[in-house]
Amino acid sequence: MPRATFPDLFGKPALNSRELRKLQLLATPVRFRSGQKVVAEGEVANEVYGLSQGVVRVYKKLADGRHHVLRFALPGDILELPRGECHCVSADAIGAVSASRFARSEFLEFIQASRTMTQLMIDFAAEQLKRSQDQMLFLGRGTPEEQLTAFLASWRKRLPRRPGRFVPLPMSRRDIAAHLGMAPETLTRTFAKLEQKKIIRVEADGVQLPAIRRSRSPTKR
Repeated sequence: MPRATFPDLFGKPALNSRELRKLQLLATPVRFRSGQKVVAEGEVANEVYGLSQGVVRVYKKLADGRHHVLRFALPGDILELPRGECHCVSADAIGAVSASRFARSEFLEFIQASRTMTQLMIDFAAEQLKRSQDQMLFLGRGTPEEQLTAFLASWRKRLPRRPGRFVPLPMSRRDIAAHLGMAPETLTRTFAKLEQKKIIRVEADGVQLPAIRRSRSPTKR
């Protein structure tokens, strides 16, 4: 059975059959190897990418040369909203990635022609804003243990449901640290503390989450 592509993941069931077919026709399937750059901050944004398979690191480069990871994109996500002439972020593949590439002008025309697609884009932008706000609150008020626990719970919630309590972590520890604004050494110690408290159990390519049920709002302390 073929895996779903971005138009299906993003558009169903909201788009009608004609709109979905149009979105599929606008899409060009592309693949990226692990570590390959999908978009580069500052380059002309002639294209828009929607993720079909895999995980992508979306980040900005800081003045001191470090990277701040804004989010980890999953299938069905748009890597960057088509809001400017140049890319405002960079994005690299974590493992093998499949995506749908759209000409920016055609994608914008389709959004403007479809009320449903417009609403889907608004909903997507609102969800990204909410996640950013939650992250900012935790970065400002949460302890390292609270920040990591919230990230793991949020990441598990975004993944497809699966039996058991294992949560894969395809991104590196350095990427997670760059996302949470921690030093890599702090993140390593925090993983160890949570494991000592039996909140998580670290495995080769992920964690078991026996004690994490849901992320706690940072405003409820």
